[in-house]
Amino acid sequence: MSFSVQVYAYNWNFGNFLSQKTSTCVLFDKDKKLIKFGSEAEDRYYELASRNQHKDVYFFRQFKMKLFDKMVCGK
Repeated sequence: MSFSVQVYAYNWNFGNFLSQKTSTCVLFDKDKKLIKFGSEAEDRYYELASRNQHKDVYFFRQFKMKLFDKMVCGK
């Protein structure tokens, strides 16, 4: 018996860098509403920080493993 498997993956383009993973970052405004996710969140946060305008936002980096061991319940 023979069969073939096709795997598709999204490629994230970060300027000159190409990856199949996005950065685990998220950026929220002062009202805790999502602004950006992934490398776009990282870029935006660093842009705000360079102008000292980052104090009214929430930026989280590499949080995925902190969520890994938490139990998720839909109830």
